[in-house]
Amino acid sequence: MGTKETHSVDKDSGKITQTNYTDERSDGKTETRHLNPDSGKYTGKSVHDPKTGKTEYYDRESSGLGGCFLTTACIEFAGLPNDCRELQVMRHFRDTYVCNLSDGDKALSDYYQIAPLIVKRIKFQENSSEIFKNMLDTLKIVVKLVESERYPEAWSICKEKFIALKSKYAND
Repeated sequence: MGTKETHSVDKDSGKITQTNYTDERSDGKTETRHLNPDSGKYTGKSVHDPKTGKTEYYDRESSGLGGCFLTTACIEFAGLPNDCRELQVMRHFRDTYVCNLSDGDKALSDYYQIAPLIVKRIKFQENSSEIFKNMLDTLKIVVKLVESERYPEAWSICKEKFIALKSKYAND
């Protein structure tokens, strides 16, 4: 299915109140990440289980937040579950370190806007497996740095990798 972008709109003013990114998870559930369109800040997510018809909601302070488009693509490539250690470490890193950087909200907003396009374009590359393997190798390095609490180094690698991917796959 790929990532689907939708918008919630105020019915009176017609103003976009929320940007939503929805993905089908490997467990059959649908996960939607929500962003404030004015600030670009991640506000939470919802997870819908079509088997039970129930939807769980998580705000920014909740654990297990989504939004790691590139990390999720690497995890899917590797055949790892959606609750694997790597994804949990990266979500924790985002929610405890990146969000608190002076430019963290802007960096995350940029990431949320561009990362789905990067993943989509990589999937159409003939050498997509090689690209995702390279990204997974980088992810493993970053996870080790985060687990060692070497956050500035981990953030530096993340930024460099994102800039390179953005330059190659998101610039028209």
